[in-house]
Amino acid sequence: MHGFMSNPIRPLGSVSDFVVDEFPLLLANVRQNRMTPDDLAQRCEDKLGAVSVPYLLEHFRGHHDIALLDMLFMESGIVHSGGNPGTLLQSMVDRSAQSLGRIPAMTYEDLIFANPKGDMRVFCEGTIGVSEKKFYRNQMRAERQLKQAAIFCRTAIEELAKANDQVALRDMVCSTLKAAASETYHMAQGVTAMNAELPVEHFAVIRQYFAAHPFRGFKGPSGVFSLGLFNLELLLAGDRLLASNPEYLAYYLEENVPYLPRVDMQEARDLYTRAASGRTVFALLDRISGSGIDADLAGKCRDAAIEIGLAIRLFRGNHYKAVKHQIPDVLAGSTPGTGEADAGNLLIERMKIRHE
Repeated sequence: MHGFMSNPIRPLGSVSDFVVDEFPLLLANVRQNRMTPDDLAQRCEDKLGAVSVPYLLEHFRGHHDIALLDMLFMESGIVHSGGNPGTLLQSMVDRSAQSLGRIPAMTYEDLIFANPKGDMRVFCEGTIGVSEKKFYRNQMRAERQLKQAAIFCRTAIEELAKANDQVALRDMVCSTLKAAASETYHMAQGVTAMNAELPVEHFAVIRQYFAAHPFRGFKGPSGVFSLGLFNLELLLAGDRLLASNPEYLAYYLEENVPYLPRVDMQEARDLYTRAASGRTVFALLDRISGSGIDADLAGKCRDAAIEIGLAIRLFRGNHYKAVKHQIPDVLAGSTPGTGEADAGNLLIERMKIRHE
C-alpha cells in the first residue's frame, strides 16, 4: 500500500513498501515489548527471502542510493533495537555498498540527501514519525540554503578576482554577498524554530537510531559530517582557517572521508585548494582594499562578508542551545555524540572560530 503518495519511489518493490509502510510500526512494537528484536530481524529476512535477491540487486530502477537506504533502514532499526541482522540482509547491504564504493552503514548523506522528500523513510510512526520527518526536512532545507549561500559567494569571488585598476568593482558584488548572508541567517533561524517544535521525548526516541553501528564499527549519521557549512567557510575565509585551524580542516577532509556526503566532497577539495591560493572572499577584499580600488564599495562588501561570518556564528550558537535543550547529557560528556564521542567539546571549539 502506497498511501497518499502520488509518485512513490520504491526501487525494491515490495521490500521498499515494507520499509516505508510496515517497518516503523514493527520498530514501535519492539520498543513497546510487543515483539523481540530478533523477531524483527526474522521478519526482514522473510521479506527479503520472498523476493529474488539477484533481481533486487540488479533492478534498482535507477535509484541505487534509495535501494541501499531501504536496506540500511532495516539493518539500523534492528541493531539499534538490540537485534542481530540476518545473513541475507547483511550480505545485500555489503554487496550494494561495495557496488557504490561506500561504507555499508547509514550516513548523514543517506538520511538527508538520498532520502526522498516526497516518499520519506523514517524509523518511527505516529506523532513521533511526524517529528522525525520534520527534523529531516529541516536538515534538507538547511543544506539547500547553505548551497545557495555558497553559490552567491562563488559569484562574488569571480567578480572580486576581476577588479583591478582598469576593471571597476561592480555593485552586484555587495548585493550578492548580502544575499549569501541572508540565506545563512535564515538557516541559523531554522535551527531555533526546529528546536522549539521538536518535543524532547520524540527526539530521544528518534536519536537512538543514529548511534554508531554496534557490529560494523562505523560512526552514526550526524550533522557533524555535513559539508555545507564547511564549504561556505572555505569560500568566505578558507585561507585564514588554514592558517589558524589546520586541524579543523584536516579533520574534515582526511579523517572522516567515509562519512562525508559524496555529493559535496569534490567541491570541498576544490575549495580547499582555492583557499590555499588565496581565492576567498576576505582575501580578495584585502587585496582590493590594499590597492585603493573603489574604497567605499569595497567597505560595503566587507561589511556584507562580515555578516556572513556572523550568521555562521549565530548558527553555531543556536545549534549549541538546541543540543543543550534536546540532549544535555551529550554536552555534559555522559552520553556520546552520534558522530563524535566528545561532541560537546567539538561544538564549543567550533563556536570559537571567527572569519572576519
